[in-house]
Amino acid sequence: MDDLSINISGLAPGAARTIQALGRKPASDRPSKRKAKPLTGRKKNPTERLQEKEPPSTASRAKRKREAKEAPETRQPKKKEPKPSKQSKVLEAWERTKKATVPKAAATDAKAKAAKKAVRKPLRPPASDATSPPKKPKIRERREKREGPRKAAELKESGIVSETAFAALKLHESLLRQLQYLGFRDCTPIQALAVPRALTGKRDVLLRAPTGSGKTLAFLLPVLHQLLVTPGGLDRRKGTLATVLSPTKELALQTLKVASDLARMMPSLVCGAVAGGEKPKSEKARIRKGLVLLCATPGRLAYHLEHTATFVVRNIRCLVLDEADRLLDMGFEPQIRSIHKKILEAAKEGENAESPTGSVQTLLVSATLVPAVQQLADFCLRPKAFWADAEAHAKEEVETGTVAVGQELNFLAPSTLTQWYCIVPGKERLAALFAAILSRVGEKKSIIFFSTGASVDFHCDLLQDAAWPSRSGGRRKTREDYGAQPAIKKLQGRFVGLAKDAKLLQKEDEDEEEEEEEEAAEDLHRQNEEKMFAKTKIFKLHGSLSKEERAGYIRDFLQIPGGVLLASDAASRGLDFPQIDWIIQYDPPQRTEEYLHRVGRTARIGQQGSALLFLQPSELGFLDVLRSRNLTDLREMQLE
Repeated sequence: MDDLSINISGLAPGAARTIQALGRKPASDRPSKRKAKPLTGRKKNPTERLQEKEPPSTASRAKRKREAKEAPETRQPKKKEPKPSKQSKVLEAWERTKKATVPKAAATDAKAKAAKKAVRKPLRPPASDATSPPKKPKIRERREKREGPRKAAELKESGIVSETAFAALKLHESLLRQLQYLGFRDCTPIQALAVPRALTGKRDVLLRAPTGSGKTLAFLLPVLHQLLVTPGGLDRRKGTLATVLSPTKELALQTLKVASDLARMMPSLVCGAVAGGEKPKSEKARIRKGLVLLCATPGRLAYHLEHTATFVVRNIRCLVLDEADRLLDMGFEPQIRSIHKKILEAAKEGENAESPTGSVQTLLVSATLVPAVQQLADFCLRPKAFWADAEAHAKEEVETGTVAVGQELNFLAPSTLTQWYCIVPGKERLAALFAAILSRVGEKKSIIFFSTGASVDFHCDLLQDAAWPSRSGGRRKTREDYGAQPAIKKLQGRFVGLAKDAKLLQKEDEDEEEEEEEEAAEDLHRQNEEKMFAKTKIFKLHGSLSKEERAGYIRDFLQIPGGVLLASDAASRGLDFPQIDWIIQYDPPQRTEEYLHRVGRTARIGQQGSALLFLQPSELGFLDVLRSRNLTDLREMQLE
């Protein structure tokens, strides 16, 4: 027992310390005389941390209870604020950095500007008012503003531009706004003469003006105006309301581009083209959707009138025959007569069938008035049609077929065109052509006309492959150039080659082949460097090319700043190539009318241009023919 009691008494202090640590009082109320040792090096448990805090007072407890009883419904649980994402933290940091750096950068710029002003004194005293003067425009803008009125005045004085402005014409306001946006302000003489007479649609018009005088706008503006003022508004379900016939696909697409630019802000005026070069199925799909203005070639238009049931032309109002002389030269007269007849028959059932002057207005456009054009005018135009001639303003009431043929066959060349001719013998023609091209290397464009497409292909390949002769000149070939010959021996009257070492000879042959390939590669590289026309881009255009090739050559030639286009007469009608300053006719035209169309690719709308005609000594009679057609300003260019 004594031993057991001793053990219990030894455990008593430890039990007391444990009870005190747990916060519970011992069984006896008498406090323990032995103090517990402080626990060092031990973390406090949650119970100990709660004991260290001060207990809430009784008043605060009562207050919380009273508030809970008075408004239990108004209490709302506290919402936990979402933790900001990493992206928001990055954005906040970037904003703080930006706010901190921008003032510094602004201050630095201000100091730099102040330092510059202090170093460089102003050329003029500062303005009296507090507002800073406006910035000076650039040199090019100032030059354009200064030269613009002067150039317009010079054009009016020379007669290239008339005194009539487009704003004075009674055109639809949408057309006037688009003309102003495109930069057209003043009319050319043919536009001022033809547009007012054709606006009403009551009279047919025959337009005759030199190339590059603005004939496209002269017939497109009246046509678009009549479409915009159509009773009931424009509707694609009405079918085609206007058609423009062109001799070639390129001219039809060019007319479509001009019409699309004018109708850009008029979504209901849909323009399209059917000019061949693609499957009729795709063209039928466009026609079925509805084309208000259609640019076409005679062949395709006649095909769709015959085989396309969804091609509606009974409501047509205008028919334009562009480049009528070229249409007749290409043999389209039977198709044109058939198209005109079918359109008039279909129009009798349309909206304008009851019109007293006729339902379809016809505009016939030509640069030359040949007898065939007059015969076509007698067939297509209504009586008392208006004849718009840029050089004969007094002839307003002229019936078709009453004009004297011999009087009106005179040619009208642009006043800004300088015409040259050069007498070159046959053996010097190619050298003269090379000299003419080499003298125009740089940002200059020129067109060289040939008689046939085969001649265009030949000279294009020749110019692209032409190279300067080698400076070292020719060298006489030696035995080494032909390779080492094996030793031979005469045996019984025959010559037999002796191959002493077949493997050695085979190796030598392989080495010689490798050397020849290396020399050929070096020669090719040298030829590319020494090309005669390496700095001149050469293109070609004729009727035998595919539609993709023609479109590609035209697009590339329009985009480059300088180059040469070799072309046949397919490029002489209606195509507008800007910045052409020289026309070279390597082969004289087969007809005198073609001369006017060729030189008309330059000197357009007041621009300066020159034309050069190559003639052999036996072709001098062609000059007398040109002079008899009012082309008297022909100058001779001497070869040096």
